[in-house]
Amino acid sequence: MQEVSTILKRYASLYAEIRDEKTAEKAAGEIERMKKRLRELAVEISKMPYKPAHDKQTLAFQTELTQMQTATLNNPDMQRVLADPDLQLQFIAAHSSFVTEGLLPLGQAIAARRTVSPEQPPPSAENPAKP
Repeated sequence: MQEVSTILKRYASLYAEIRDEKTAEKAAGEIERMKKRLRELAVEISKMPYKPAHDKQTLAFQTELTQMQTATLNNPDMQRVLADPDLQLQFIAAHSSFVTEGLLPLGQAIAARRTVSPEQPPPSAENPAKP
């Protein structure tokens, strides 16, 4: 989860570096790499067994996502990039893709781990299975 946090912080700061077409292409490539890594982490996380100790990390991730949404709205560099007609379409698409193809699968993997219930004990003669 530490790597996820690092990616989210990097994503928020990335827009400050976009000044022209060259830096825009570099940033778009980096967003694509971050999205790919988030998908890889989602696969890894989905394979991990749930432990109550992970709840703290899950809560921290949810908090970061909430803060990211607010920061996105208030991020002047992101607003500047999205207001630029030459960059607007590319970065609206990049942002949407980062969220839907990177963060969403990660969030689903985390949530799925938590909702998987431990195996139920097999029914015994004293506790028969109910139909």
